[in-house]
Amino acid sequence: MSFKKGHALNLSKGFTLIEVIVVTLILSILALIGVETIVGFQKNAILESTAKELVSTIRTAQNKSLAGELLTGEVLQPNDLPKYGIDFSTSSYTLFRDYVGVGSSAIEVYPIDTQLTLITLTPSTQVVFDRVSGTSSPTNLKLERLDNGENIQINISKEGLVTLIK
Repeated sequence: MSFKKGHALNLSKGFTLIEVIVVTLILSILALIGVETIVGFQKNAILESTAKELVSTIRTAQNKSLAGELLTGEVLQPNDLPKYGIDFSTSSYTLFRDYVGVGSSAIEVYPIDTQLTLITLTPSTQVVFDRVSGTSSPTNLKLERLDNGENIQINISKEGLVTLIK
C-alpha cells in the first residue's frame, strides 16, 4: 500500500459515540411519546366503556320497571308491581328494586374503575323508574377521569330518556 504525502489516512468505518448517543436519545423520546399516547387511549376507552355500561344498567332498570318483573316464586301484591332503580355513589352504582310490602333490595353492585369517579350533579343519588310510564325524576351524572378531569355527562330526563354527552 502506498500513501501519498499530505493525505491523512481515513480509517473510520463506524459511528462516533456522539452519533450513537443522539440516535438513542431521539428513539427514546419517540418511544416515550408513543407510550403516553397508548396509555391515554386506554384510559379514554375505560371512561367510555364504563359510561356505556352505566347507561345500559340504567336502561335495564327502566325496562324491569316497565315489565313489572317479579322474582322466581314471588307473589304478586294487589295493585302493585316492583319498581327498579339505580343508586349512585362515587365508586359504584347499584341496581335495586323497591316492592311495596317487601321493601327495597339491591340486585347487583357495579364497581367503577379506580381511575374514575361518579359525580351526581342533582340532589338525589337515586333514580327510580315509574312502573307504568318508565319516567323518573331528572338526574344528571358526570363520570370523570381522576388524572386529567376528562368526563362524560349522563343525563336522565323526566321522561326517562338517557343521553350521553362527551
